[in-house]
Amino acid sequence: MAKKTSSATSEVKLSTKEIDFLKSNELCRFATASKKGEPHVVPVSYVWDRDYAYIVTDYRTRKLKKLLRKEKSTAVSTNCSIRS
Repeated sequence: MAKKTSSATSEVKLSTKEIDFLKSNELCRFATASKKGEPHVVPVSYVWDRDYAYIVTDYRTRKLKKLLRKEKSTAVSTNCSIRS
């Protein structure tokens, strides 16, 4: 399980198994919360490279504005399939 380090940047130390999982996927849900606690969750594509996940977004997006304001955020990657 991921362990949070005591870094000022809130970096998380991931296990080899967790890194392999992230490398094998391309999609995650990116969630931010407003100062009032209102959630905003969107799917995003990411690339895993050299121990970092890179998410590309447009400058006008709500998620980027919230990140620049340093609002709380998280990214969740799941590997699930939908059967009909």
